[in-house]
Amino acid sequence: MSVEEVKEPQQQEPQQEAKEPEPSYKAIVLTGFGGYDKLKVEVKKDLPTPKSGEILIRVKACGLNFADLMARQGLYDRLPSSPPLIPGMECSGVVEVIGDDVTDRK
Repeated sequence: MSVEEVKEPQQQEPQQEAKEPEPSYKAIVLTGFGGYDKLKVEVKKDLPTPKSGEILIRVKACGLNFADLMARQGLYDRLPSSPPLIPGMECSGVVEVIGDDVTDRK
């Protein structure tokens, strides 16, 4: 055998386990009161956990209604919080998680 025929076995690099992607979702966020420039599309990490009486929906379609547009201008006094917040009182999708005390959804 010649030197060329004798080769060291190549060491294989250990394969890294494929990491699952972190859960995330896109949301339109109202960053402050004002014009359309206050609406930003953001990628949020970690899915929210529904509180008692709430459900988590995988949204397939949504709309911004008149109350949402008034809220963008700071003229709707029934907002659950002040900006930054995710508007959207209308949506359709699939119920993913049900919070405690929810009895009328599956």
